[in-house]
Amino acid sequence: MQAEKNLDLELLDEIADSDIPAEATFEYSGTPKQKPEPLTAGSRKIYRRNKQIALRALAKAGHNCEASDIPHPSFLRKRKAVLYMEPHHLIPLEYQDDFEFSLDIEENIVSLCSNCHNRFHYGWGFDKLLERLYNGRIEHLRCAGIEISLEELLEIYS
Repeated sequence: MQAEKNLDLELLDEIADSDIPAEATFEYSGTPKQKPEPLTAGSRKIYRRNKQIALRALAKAGHNCEASDIPHPSFLRKRKAVLYMEPHHLIPLEYQDDFEFSLDIEENIVSLCSNCHNRFHYGWGFDKLLERLYNGRIEHLRCAGIEISLEELLEIYS
């Protein structure tokens, strides 16, 4: 679990130093992608995050927090005048072995402000947030070969 958290933090650092696309120039592929080869950390498998996929997912969301339809505070990035958002894998990559196809895809990455991202990991009421994001992505996930029920996803986060 700590190795996964470290990779998530590493991705945030890489994105902070990147040129962020201002807008999406792609559509979801609608097809399953092969999962990458895992790295090993002791006896555990871990999967690296692809920075370009995360950047495209943020751009696809228009650099807005997908947790709410109501705009809420964020701040502009230093390197590009877009709102600071963090990529979050709706289905965490630590569960990659439970799925036939890659979870590190734009369809599985949501754009969250840092407050909502932390609420996901540490806050009360994350289940409603998770349900909202799940409902907005489930058809895209299915097209990408990823089948998971809301109940299964809630169990992952419990």
